[in-house]
Amino acid sequence: ALLRTLAKSAINETDDAAMFNDLIAAFASAEPVAEYIGLCLDDTNDSSLGVAVLQALGQSPAVALDDRWRKGLERHLDAELASTVRLAIRATSSIQTDEYDPRLRSIAEDGSRSGLVRVTALKALSKNGSELSEDAFRVLVDLLDNSGPGDADEAAAMIASARLDRGQLEQLTGSLVEAGPSALRVLIRPYGRSLPPSVAESLLDAFEGARNLERVPTSEVSDVIKRFPSELLPRANAFLEQLRQSDQNRIEMIDQLVPMVEKASPERGREVYFSIPAACSTCHRVGKEGGVIGPDLTTIGRNRSTQDLIESILFPSASIVRQYETYV
Repeated sequence: ALLRTLAKSAINETDDAAMFNDLIAAFASAEPVAEYIGLCLDDTNDSSLGVAVLQALGQSPAVALDDRWRKGLERHLDAELASTVRLAIRATSSIQTDEYDPRLRSIAEDGSRSGLVRVTALKALSKNGSELSEDAFRVLVDLLDNSGPGDADEAAAMIASARLDRGQLEQLTGSLVEAGPSALRVLIRPYGRSLPPSVAESLLDAFEGARNLERVPTSEVSDVIKRFPSELLPRANAFLEQLRQSDQNRIEMIDQLVPMVEKASPERGREVYFSIPAACSTCHRVGKEGGVIGPDLTTIGRNRSTQDLIESILFPSASIVRQYETYV
């Protein structure tokens, strides 16, 4: 009963999810936990239980395969939802067996599957999870360049969390020019180290042409540029000065708009917020209306200043609530 209660609450409660994950990691091979895992994976009436178990297994350091899990794992690898398949792949990669390698290889080579599913399979097959194979890197870059914001942001997070070699770092600079603001902010992180001159020069070229770089905090760009080879610093510092001037212009624009808030119309604001062109409610909830992808804005006016709110509307990537940063 305790396991079932934790599994159900783990879906929505972060603390309960951590407790459930720890419990599975510690006692997955012991009874009655092993039996319960099998029952959850086989449960076709409540898929949320299987998803909670898959997530917990995927975060376990090493688990022995139990015969009672085989059928359920296979079923989830065949799931229609890509997110469920990815959880199943991560779960099998945490289990101490090569039994699923042929299946994972088949998924990785299946061009009809989503790129994120294929890359998850490729990473599971990799003997070094911190590195990206050329196939995985190629698929991720293709997602980054040719997908919508959701998949592109997730691809960016997977790239940034890997240990990229020199060739991958240089190749990735070509994708920075057209990257969206949230993806771009994530993608510059792998460059925060000493770089070979050719990579640093390619990165600076990309910075100068990136259409969304002004929406990335200048301090984060500066942290990368300060590690550039000395011969590139004059050009790089001149570019940083341009970014700082843009920041100043943005501050002045916000200051000019603050007095207008007193004459604002809440009714008109609500109309715009829930309109299709603005699409604010697709990600954000106010009261009982809206999505849950981004932060809940019901009480946002209590803890954010007028300047902060205006900045978040005009420059949404300038300040991202930590819980909602892109992650893998």
